[in-house]
Amino acid sequence: MRLPLLVIILLLGGCSTLGTDSTQPDPVPLGQRMQLWQQHQIELSAIQDWELSGKLGIRTTERSSSVYLNWKQRGSGYRIRISSVIGQTLALLQGSSQGVALSTADHETLYASSPEQLLRQKLGWEFPVSSLQYWIKGIPAPGNSEPQLNDQGLLDQLEQGEWSIRFTRYQKVGDLQLPGRMVVEGPHARLTFIINNWNPKG
Repeated sequence: MRLPLLVIILLLGGCSTLGTDSTQPDPVPLGQRMQLWQQHQIELSAIQDWELSGKLGIRTTERSSSVYLNWKQRGSGYRIRISSVIGQTLALLQGSSQGVALSTADHETLYASSPEQLLRQKLGWEFPVSSLQYWIKGIPAPGNSEPQLNDQGLLDQLEQGEWSIRFTRYQKVGDLQLPGRMVVEGPHARLTFIINNWNPKG
């Protein structure tokens, strides 16, 4: 049976819309982006207790590896559990105003004044924990930075210190937009974070 011409046109018109991502928010007018960004920073800076879990890929000139992270932040204190892809705990990093401790799977515990020093010494990682506790929320760490915003007034790219950070995906958690995927590149390492679970209330 031959279909009427009008029906065929309607069918073709419907097919052309199947690939459209209707969840993509409309761009925010340029004049409002900075205002939204400033408000966004205020809201996220006020969150001092939070928890997240996800996957971390680390690539250096010598090797690459993938692990899982569970990160609990309580003010300036933190507890980061690093696990293998099969769930075995590889290391536990804990920090506070008193110092930093790294416990490993072979029951060794090391102490230092900075988490970066411990991770470099024991695991061979370049992992800027002190700044990441800000970047992973989608805001710059204290100090000089060069932020670039996306169409929604959120952080798109950031240059800070020796590191370049790209925020490639955000996820809505309650009323907040938080990073879902980010790439952190430095002179000796490239870190890719995929955050599966975000709890901004800790």
